[in-house]
Amino acid sequence: MNHFYNTCTSFLNICCDLITPYKHITVESVKQDTDIENQYERITKIVIVGSSNVFVNLLMKKIELIKIFSKHSKIYIQYIIKKYYTKDDSSVIVEHEEDSDDKKKKDE
Repeated sequence: MNHFYNTCTSFLNICCDLITPYKHITVESVKQDTDIENQYERITKIVIVGSSNVFVNLLMKKIELIKIFSKHSKIYIQYIIKKYYTKDDSSVIVEHEEDSDDKKKKDE
């Protein structure tokens, strides 16, 4: 039981480490970090932080675009429903009556 508890605790600690953000959120914070000794390490971290920020921002824009697209789609669908499927639309009834008259003529 103790082994299971230790395993679960380790798993939760790993998950918490993955969820919490890295200490550098912006490229400027990487440039100002004094703990980085090597220039190559600094450049690598700058590239990783910058590309991850671009990726996150693209995902957020995607969510906003989906929201806008769904809003416009809803408005367009409501417009189509009002235009073609209202009770006052006599063209649908006339077309239906013409079809029924044609069938009656064929039957005779």
